[in-house]
Amino acid sequence: AMARDTAREEHTRRAAVQWHGILGHATVIPALAQFARDDVDNEGNDKAGKKSIASSAVAALSTLEGDIGVPALIDLARTATVGTRRNAVFWLGQNGDPRARQMLHTVIENASEARRVRSHAIFSLTHGPDTPVSEFTYLRGLYARLGDEELKEAIIQGMAEDDSEGGRWLIGRALDERESSRLRKNALFWAGQRDETPTSDLVRTYRELREGDLREHAIFVLSQRKDDASTEELLRIAREDKDNNVRGKAL
Repeated sequence: AMARDTAREEHTRRAAVQWHGILGHATVIPALAQFARDDVDNEGNDKAGKKSIASSAVAALSTLEGDIGVPALIDLARTATVGTRRNAVFWLGQNGDPRARQMLHTVIENASEARRVRSHAIFSLTHGPDTPVSEFTYLRGLYARLGDEELKEAIIQGMAEDDSEGGRWLIGRALDERESSRLRKNALFWAGQRDETPTSDLVRTYRELREGDLREHAIFVLSQRKDDASTEELLRIAREDKDNNVRGKAL
């Protein structure tokens, strides 16, 4: 009742919704699902005057004890408006329940789903707590079948979270001349953002690249590393590279 009372302060209503998630049981699920459907716009943002009520409701469904809110989240991801679907897929990824991850697969592979919902599902799957290695393997296998660059970019970004094969795979995409320049740059950037990626791999990538814009991007990535190996390579480029432009970029 407190959560529904529009005469109350928003933070009070939001707190009531959050407590439903912490202390609630199955009887609160219909109310939480209705808040999630009603109080969000098509971008996944809370409507004016209803700040955080919708997002709090979706989060509460994800945190109900025993994962009893997962079926309602799955239903929201299937049948609600675009904005609510986007919120639902995020919290499905934070839940960790196998049913939730399977629903994310369904969303990601659904060509008729809105791109922003599919992209957010990829983000959620790769940024969830204790994401299994098998999920990163799944996304790498899916990558080649996707024709949408925005979805491919989401997978590339997500691979920065993979402590197993993520760095090696990203370097492979950066060197793959069949990929667009945009995707190759993104792959190189995210490889560089991973502490686990050896600087020697980034140095090798720079030396193997042939395209001027990609070589310049590799210099930028090396400049972000702040270690002795990257500094030595930048000094070498500045002294020895045959391309005057990239020599200047390395300084």
